[in-house]
Amino acid sequence: MLTSSHNAVGATLALQIQGVDGESTPVSVQVREAYNFGYAARDRAGAQEHVDQMRALGLPAPQQVPAIFPIPADRVSTAPEFVVSGEQTYGEVEFALIKSEGHGWLVTIASDHTDLEVERVKMPKAKGMCPDVVGADVWKLDDVHAQWDRCTLTMWARTDGGEAVQLQHDTAGHLLAPHDIIAILEDRRPGELPPGTVIMSGTVAGEPTPGMHSWSARLEDPQTGRRLEIDYTLRRLREEI
Repeated sequence: MLTSSHNAVGATLALQIQGVDGESTPVSVQVREAYNFGYAARDRAGAQEHVDQMRALGLPAPQQVPAIFPIPADRVSTAPEFVVSGEQTYGEVEFALIKSEGHGWLVTIASDHTDLEVERVKMPKAKGMCPDVVGADVWKLDDVHAQWDRCTLTMWARTDGGEAVQLQHDTAGHLLAPHDIIAILEDRRPGELPPGTVIMSGTVAGEPTPGMHSWSARLEDPQTGRRLEIDYTLRRLREEI
């Protein structure tokens, strides 16, 4: 069970719920708690085997699968630009679940931006060092539940020279289903999840690719053709002057 669940209140997210009828409804969500899932593939045996291999190599490994890392609420943002330290940060495509007041659970495209150098030493600390980027356009989870497993997640990055490279692409069905993610967190965390809870899903297959200039990601529903996208740029601070 998580020993602490209440982070400092984060920013207020100004979101737009995109309905299946094409209508857009504004909703404001003040982030109160945030959690990053890791090793969240539906193949739980395979995820556990990977964790066991990490331990055998002496690398940092989570206590259980899936891993859940509480992060500061102020790390969640829809901003298009972020400042990071050094050259070793990278994005990972995910979906984010956001509990709203009055509209229930919402889902959107997201990127868990992480520091690879710190990750090699202590994963929970790495998760809290960089932003969790979430899309400002969202869907109601119930609107996409029936076809969720066929939705696709894709991540691209651009070099300083502007070259775009596709890094990840897979179906959402390879990850734990949204309602399973919510149930697992509710089982480990004491009390009911309040409005303002943000959960990052964990990512699909792909290699860390630090040092890129900007990142973009897409969540697409092939049944309706609807898509949600993010696009953000990094400003990297020099490590020393």
